[in-house]
Order: sequence, then C-alpha cells, then structure tokens
Amino acid sequence: MKIVYLTKANLAFSRSHVFNILKTSEAIDKAIGERVVVVASKSKTKGRLLSETEVLSKHGVDASHVRILEWGSEESLVAIKNSNVIYYRDFNLYFKVRKLKKEGKVVVLEVHRTARNFLEKILWPLNLKMADIVITITNALKNKLEKHNQNIHTVFGNAYEPSLFDALRNKTKDEIRKQLSLPQNDVLITYTGQTKNYQFYNVFESIKNLPVKIVLVGVTNREDLEKEANEIGVFDKIILVERVERTEVPAYIMASDVLFVPYVREEAGAFPVKIFEYMGSGRPIVSFVNEPIKEILKSGENSLLLEPPTSDNWERALRKILGEENFANAISVKALEESKKYNWQKRGLDIVEIIKNHV
Repeated sequence: MKIVYLTKANLAFSRSHVFNILKTSEAIDKAIGERVVVVASKSKTKGRLLSETEVLSKHGVDASHVRILEWGSEESLVAIKNSNVIYYRDFNLYFKVRKLKKEGKVVVLEVHRTARNFLEKILWPLNLKMADIVITITNALKNKLEKHNQNIHTVFGNAYEPSLFDALRNKTKDEIRKQLSLPQNDVLITYTGQTKNYQFYNVFESIKNLPVKIVLVGVTNREDLEKEANEIGVFDKIILVERVERTEVPAYIMASDVLFVPYVREEAGAFPVKIFEYMGSGRPIVSFVNEPIKEILKSGENSLLLEPPTSDNWERALRKILGEENFANAISVKALEESKKYNWQKRGLDIVEIIKNHV
C-alpha cells in the first residue's frame, strides 16, 4: 500500500493541524511498513526555508517513516502517480483529489470539524460524497456527517507520545519545575495550547480565594489575558508562557498539580486534543463538557467535568481536587490507564485497518 498525504499546510508552523498530519503519517508508516509521502507547501518560517529534517525534528517525527515533498516538484508528481491511496484533510483540494480519484486512487478524507462559512458549506458535502473513506475524530462528528457518506469511521484525532512522558517520570515535580523556572512551593493549575479561542474569565474568577496559581502554556493573546486577570484581581496568580516547542509541553504538564480545559465551543468536532496528553500524565483533569469530550472523559471516573463551567463550579471542582486526595489520585490513575488506548501507534493501526478493509 503506497499512501500519499496531500496538504496545503506550511509544515514549518507549530500548529496542531501540522502535528496531526505528520504524526498520523508516521503512525501509518509504522503500521504498514511503507514510508508515507507528505506533499505540502514550502516549509517556510521567518523568511527561511526549513529542510525536511528540521521540520520533522521540530514535531518529533522520525524521518525514516515520513518523506516530505514540495507541491509541483518532479518527485512529488512521481510519488502521487505511484500511489494507490490519497489521504487528505484540506477541503479546498477537492478538484485536485477528484482528478486523482478518476485515475483510480482510493481517496481517504479525515475531518476534524463541521463547515463554518458559506464556501465551506459548499465544499464540505462535495468532499464527503467524493471520498471512498471518511475518518472523523469524534462520534458526534461522525453522526452529523454520515448523511453524506456511509463509509465513515471514528478514529480519535490526536494521541499522546508515551516516550515524552516516560522520560520525565523519573524526575520529581520540583526538579521539573526548577528546569522550567516555575515556582517550587505553589499549587499549579495548568492549561497547555493556544489561548485565543478559549474562555479563561470564569477560571480566573474561581481562584480568587484559592491558594493556587494558573499556568498557561502556549499563550497567543497575552494582552487580553493580562487585562482579564487584572480586572478580576488575580494578576499575581497567573503565569503566562509563550509558545514552546511541542516536545517541551510534557514537562509543563508533569510540573503541574491539576490540568484544566476551559470552555471553547459547542461543536461536533470540538475535542481539545491536549486531553490525551493530560490523561497520559497521571495528573487530575478538570474540564468543561461538550458531547465530544464526554466520549473520552467520564466525570468522577477519569476526570471532573463542569456543566455549566461557571466560576462557582470551577471553584468547587478545584476545591474538591485539592481537598480530596484519594479522589484526585483515583481519577488520575484511571485516566493514565485509559490513555494507553489513545497513543499514535494505535491511531495508525486503526486507520490502516479501515483502509485495508476497503482496498
């Protein structure tokens, strides 16, 4: 089976979209033993082109499993011609992929969300109906889209890399905090990921009377967050960390006492992929709840879910986690145990099994 993953993404960007493409390609290669070719736009950042090795290293991907080729290059055209499976996520590739399907390629479309604007509402159904196989990242999304395609399957979106956490398990929390220049004696409540689309106001309000500090890693709107924290009166309780390399994120997670996911949106594909990494850390998780999140997290079993995520509910949840050690340990252990079902190796095997059943 020769698979080519088509994308218009700039692979130099440290985004979940890019990370998912490269890690999924690596996982598929490990499942089939055939190097996956990713055909992408130029990997350019700050006016500089990154080499294939730099891009893969940046995202923690093994170069022996993934080959990156540039759109329009002779090598990419040969790779596409010799492939029998075309895998893609970009809906604006519809006309390119349709041509390849007419040439006999099996088309696999991975979908992470629903259409949001006028153009997307035209392109989404066209792509969904054209694809031989559709892979969604939540059951909620699958249920919403299966009217367009009956050969639709759920393979949860991202996963976590156990090795990045295993390397930290032999270190104490204090050692990791010292390495990251985080306060040693404070209770740290941590969120990792981009911050622009998430709502932190209620979480900030909830800690006014709690002896804790909030750590946000991956800050993309510092000024807004500082303004909110200052208005609420918790400015000195907030630690903001700009974006870090993805391979550095597990250290911040392992340095924490509690991990949290604030409200983002109600959408069939709105599953914050950081949850898998949280589960693999063995730290207690507190999160807002929507349908996709409930597919993985079960309140009182492997997490504590807030419905609705008001400031009072956030405060009650944090007090419960911090005040009931046995409960916090129980949900952490359960989440760690269940995280084994959501690693990259399993994601690759599941996708390959679906494709093999069709080819």
